[in-house]
Amino acid sequence: MASSRLSVLGIITGFIGIGLIAGCGSSGTSSPPTAEMTSQDLNKTIKFVAASPGEVDALVKAVEIAVAHQDSSAFNALIDEGKMTDRILAGLNLKEEFRTGFIQGMREGGGLTNLSTEILGAVQNGGEYTFVRLVQVGDEQRPLFRLILPGSGGMNYHELVVTVDAQKKSRIADINVYLSGELLSQSIRRLVLPAVAAQDAGIMARLSGAESEFIKNINTMQKINELSTAEKFREAMPMFATLPESLQKDKTVLLMKLLIAQNIDDAEYANVIRDLERYFPNDPARDFRAMDLLAIQGEHEQLIKTVDRLLVSIQDPYLNILKVDSLIALDRTEDARKAVAEAKAVTLDRLDVYWVEVAMLLKAKDHAATAAALDEIGEKFQMTFGDLTTIPDYAEFAASSIGQEWMAKHSAENGEPPSTPENPQSPVPSTPNP
Repeated sequence: MASSRLSVLGIITGFIGIGLIAGCGSSGTSSPPTAEMTSQDLNKTIKFVAASPGEVDALVKAVEIAVAHQDSSAFNALIDEGKMTDRILAGLNLKEEFRTGFIQGMREGGGLTNLSTEILGAVQNGGEYTFVRLVQVGDEQRPLFRLILPGSGGMNYHELVVTVDAQKKSRIADINVYLSGELLSQSIRRLVLPAVAAQDAGIMARLSGAESEFIKNINTMQKINELSTAEKFREAMPMFATLPESLQKDKTVLLMKLLIAQNIDDAEYANVIRDLERYFPNDPARDFRAMDLLAIQGEHEQLIKTVDRLLVSIQDPYLNILKVDSLIALDRTEDARKAVAEAKAVTLDRLDVYWVEVAMLLKAKDHAATAAALDEIGEKFQMTFGDLTTIPDYAEFAASSIGQEWMAKHSAENGEPPSTPENPQSPVPSTPNP
């Protein structure tokens, strides 16, 4: 059993950040990949019992407290390793001995505790993990959390699957990761199947076609991963073409390819996004990926429509920030102002939103509003400002009478060399690691 622990340890340790942290185009039609177990079928297979509304509310409060206090131990205690393992290994009919070894392997490699490391680390460095609303899925109520990464690192959403343990304590049994478009248990499952097959040769007969092919081609997948880790992206990319067609359409494989393509050029990146759209047209993550492609192509109208669809489905006003640049490019200044205002209303302490507002006002040549926005940033975030005449984006503001008056006022107030304003860009969804 030691060998199974070690094999699982390496896979889980390297994988646990899959789309948690994160935001081709050959012609012709192709059949979609083999369908996998739905969330409802999964719940039925493992006899999952959803938490009550009160228990879900308790879980939300516990997550918020753990994040606010940067308490990784408290966060880790909210993750039910046993229930997550049941979901990862659902339907495989494995011996209890393997399941026990699997859990031990995850613990030895950091495993699911890396969730708290990634999330709390992002928050500590200026990111955010914020409860948005409850999502109704069948008889489940799932808390939806928005993850914003530091700087311009991107964003993601986590829909928490909540259960209760034997002590009636609310815990996380799984996470629906919006940027990967699937449950975390499903993503991990595909990567641990080789370890499962090594312990039970008969497992191959119980797997779907795509899962079976993944095991048969594990050596190629590992080589691709090694080249990617070594940042030899151009060497890794051609290896995808050597895989069977079913694997070339597999979501895990395509997400791995997406990450590698992102490090090559926009053309390769756009090609992989097109493949994901073609093979997974109803994927919940489709619109997130489409935004990158539309931005590359300068399709501002379509990008705005894409964000508006996400606003309807996710119901988080913060997403308005993703369309500000496109609204400005189309000279829809008032719509851009409204989008920023709606985003600010739900993220009052996000400096990045304020910088997007400044960028919008500079492009609108609204010098009075720019001065007021900079004053608001200075007061709210205790910031001072440098010589705006040295920053191209601020040239017209600095040359205006309002800008000169503002600079003179702040120069007199500071009395020492101040900091330089940022040149902000709208945040984008982070690309999930494969």
